[in-house]
Amino acid sequence: MSKAAIITGGTREIGYSVAKHLLDLGYTVYIFGTIDRTEEELQSVKYADFNYMRVDVSDYKFVKESFKCIYEKQGRIDVLVNYAGITRDKKINFMIEKVWKYVIEINLNGTFWTVKQASKYMIKNKGGAIVNISSVLSHKSVVGQINYSSSKAGVEALTRSSVLELAKNNIRVNSISPGYIDTDMLSSLGKIHDIIESIPLNRLGDVQDVSDFVCFLLSDKAKYITGQNFIIDGGLSL
Repeated sequence: MSKAAIITGGTREIGYSVAKHLLDLGYTVYIFGTIDRTEEELQSVKYADFNYMRVDVSDYKFVKESFKCIYEKQGRIDVLVNYAGITRDKKINFMIEKVWKYVIEINLNGTFWTVKQASKYMIKNKGGAIVNISSVLSHKSVVGQINYSSSKAGVEALTRSSVLELAKNNIRVNSISPGYIDTDMLSSLGKIHDIIESIPLNRLGDVQDVSDFVCFLLSDKAKYITGQNFIIDGGLSL
């Protein structure tokens, strides 16, 4: 039976790039997304080789059942990459409870629920690797993103704390904090020229800049690395 990988948010940019790489390495790859895909979409070039599952990572019961289904089918879960995440920007005085909770539920709670389930099955496998995607905005503050920054800082703390419990089971957990990467999420922010001028390397990051490092952390080349957060931001946070 081939190794099994689960990528949350795997339909987009970094997550999809990681999914393709793992597929090339012979993994059976499960992509979690939140949109119902038509049969035509699932048979398209983009999804045909993957196992797409509509999963809301903020729904613990749904996450639990999805992991159980995958484990019963595969007999193992080896890799988890948490890329699912959202932004809902508002300044403090305009941040309503619903918007605050929604970002926390997806970005932080969703990461915890998937780590909780993946680690349960990885313990049975006697090993595994988890990479959680944080953000440079957990280190560098930006006006209007207090909910997003807080959720991603929580992801990094969750990563470090997980290691103390899971290392004895040969499960490695690391996180990556990307800076401004050329993605659809960034395009929606506008003012790209101003963003580039704030980056010492004077360019946006490529999806490959992040996905290649995720794949390194998942590989045996990183077998002695755990509990670390890696900033990939072109020097922005200095």
